[in-house]
Amino acid sequence: MFLHGRINSVPISVISFLRQLGVIWNVLGVFVLMILIPSVATKRASLKFAFTHFNTKNEDGIKSKPNIFLLGLLMSQYTLIGYDASAHMTEETKGADRNRPKGIASEVGIFIIVGWGYILGISFAVTNIPYFLRESNDAGRYAIGEMFYLAF
Repeated sequence: MFLHGRINSVPISVISFLRQLGVIWNVLGVFVLMILIPSVATKRASLKFAFTHFNTKNEDGIKSKPNIFLLGLLMSQYTLIGYDASAHMTEETKGADRNRPKGIASEVGIFIIVGWGYILGISFAVTNIPYFLRESNDAGRYAIGEMFYLAF
């Protein structure tokens, strides 16, 4: 709590710098991961597997490919960290009436592209889906954790 109070007592230029640093960290970090994960993975999926394979043999009972596709789209939400920050911070910007919609639209657009790239990188690094979902693997059914464990 003390740290947050201290950060909020610094000049607005410092807070602006920290915000910009956060955006750069989010975008650059995900960009590095979406290139690094498939490049260091010991096995890579083919284009056909990455774009057409649906795991219908799962323990959750979801057999419908459209439902699996829609659930897969939820993964991109993890790249939308802080997407609403521009809406909350527009009172402190110049020309907020015009810059608020631009900020929200550009932020969501950027994270859609970055999120798709992240999912694409993960799709090429995952080759054996039943193994990644097995309770006995090192990450205990946490597929993304197991992928990171095997890649690094």
